[in-house]
Amino acid sequence: MSSQPRPSPDFHPDPLDPCPDPKPNPNPITSRGVIEFSTVLINPFLTCSLCNGYFRYAQTISECMHSFCRSCLLKEFYRQTGFAVPRDGDGNNGRGLKGKGEVKCPFPDCFVGCGGDPFENNLILYDYTKQELVNKVFPNLIEDDRVAENEFWASRGVKRDDTLASDEGEPPPSHARSAVPPLVHADDELNFVMVPLYPMADSGKFEGKLEMGDPTFPMPVLVKPFLRTSGKLRVFQVKKYLVKKLNLNVKPSDLMVLCNNELMGDEHSLLYLTKTRWVGMNEDLTLKYRLAGAGD
Repeated sequence: MSSQPRPSPDFHPDPLDPCPDPKPNPNPITSRGVIEFSTVLINPFLTCSLCNGYFRYAQTISECMHSFCRSCLLKEFYRQTGFAVPRDGDGNNGRGLKGKGEVKCPFPDCFVGCGGDPFENNLILYDYTKQELVNKVFPNLIEDDRVAENEFWASRGVKRDDTLASDEGEPPPSHARSAVPPLVHADDELNFVMVPLYPMADSGKFEGKLEMGDPTFPMPVLVKPFLRTSGKLRVFQVKKYLVKKLNLNVKPSDLMVLCNNELMGDEHSLLYLTKTRWVGMNEDLTLKYRLAGAGD
């Protein structure tokens, strides 16, 4: 169900601007500490490529970092597996995909596989940062969605316990399940830094050849080493991110990630590292990477 008319893929007007300009000023205007800009400039970063609308419960595939609306992603996965989208709560949470075949990222020209149970394996995570940006830039969308959803159920004679409880000023019953509960809470997110153990002089994508087997070989530096993501992200996924962002012609297993000068296993999550290897630190989690050596 779409609770909000989707913007045109060619032109996304600002819902707060009664007279949108199809040719926006590319330069933001700063006045008295307030920055004014056309939303057309940021639409590519806040819209879902499947529906061309602004993110609703944004979900990001951790293997390739492409983001989609939760409902759009679920519908696409069920389309790929050839199964109808279930109407029960479990199906809406993505657990109905289990055992129905392999799925992959639906972004054009992206062939990253997500396995057969991506939500349960934390390969797809709730993107709190992107959703918060949408909510702050377009605060009216939350209320519009709530009104449209209530009208949708009311037109079909469906009585929703959580809606009625909210209207009466009482908390919803403990058994009431949100139609789209977030997979990861904001408290699960963390900031961290990734730097090479032996950095090269130049940063950015690497165009040369790495000396495989030499753990002291200088590694390229990320252009943006300060990152924020879910604490459930695993070390192996961090390695895949490095290979892609640094344009390395190696396998993720050819890289080693260190925390506090200790090699980390691929199965460890970032949250685990903060609670076991970064205890008592007054700065963001810092991970260092290098090539794997013969003794690793």
